[in-house]
Amino acid sequence: MTTTRYLIIDKPDEIYLKIEADADIRRELGEYFTFEVPGFKFMPQYRNRVWDGKIRLFSYATGKIYAGLYPYILNWCKENGVQVVDGTKIKDTNIEDKKIDQFIKALKIPKIEVRDYQKEAFVHAVKRIDVYYYHQQLLVSHLLFT
Repeated sequence: MTTTRYLIIDKPDEIYLKIEADADIRRELGEYFTFEVPGFKFMPQYRNRVWDGKIRLFSYATGKIYAGLYPYILNWCKENGVQVVDGTKIKDTNIEDKKIDQFIKALKIPKIEVRDYQKEAFVHAVKRIDVYYYHQQLLVSHLLFT
């Protein structure tokens, strides 16, 4: 007999998601969202035994994790057979290339050709819609000036 494992996700604020689950699920989730910092063995905090050299994105004690990790949480649950009770109201939208091209033409910006990476950045910025909260997006572009 197999027991169904559940994970409840809620969004109390813009930054964090609140996860409620059994202790074993929280522990596994904490291990999954933990990584070692490159070169941590040479840092003074590690050498003085103040820090173990790991960054933990999920807090076992509070059940909080960054909201930007939402798709990774869903993927982890799918891989580990954990049922999700989702109270976040976050959903993905499908955006057609035809509609994007129509929107760009409607802007009527003269003498500008939209590049592929610009179009991809736009799609990335508008893909996730959060129903109850104002959505913010940060795009980092590496430009080379000559």
